Amino acid sequence: MNQVQASVIEKNEELKGMLATVDKVNSSLDGTVAKTDQTLTLLSQVVDYNQSTLQLNNKMLSYSTTTGDNIKAVHQSLEELAPYMNQLDSMLKDLSKTAAKDEQHLQGILESTKSLNNKTPGVTP
Repeated sequence: MNQVQASVIEKNEELKGMLATVDKVNSSLDGTVAKTDQTLTLLSQVVDYNQSTLQLNNKMLSYSTTTGDNIKAVHQSLEELAPYMNQLDSMLKDLSKTAAKDEQHLQGILESTKSLNNKTPGVTP
């Protein structure tokens, strides 16, 4: 730089003020860079947590889907079983009626036996 330029720069107060302002901006930018790095670190952690949450949600979706499929299969099996259960119910009702009639018949035989025993000499009821 020549002597004239150096002298102009040296005597220019505005230039000194600008340099001071640039130094302040520079030091302020250091703080901004530090905060930006910190923010980036925190955002990275959030992304990691979101990834973990997504994986967990996908597993839950898979388990829910499997459970839903199993419930559908159980429902289908119960629907297929329904006619047999109705048939079994009908047969049990018929069996109950038959048992009631059999009880009446056996009660009649018991009464007849008692009556015959009372009429037969030497038989003690």
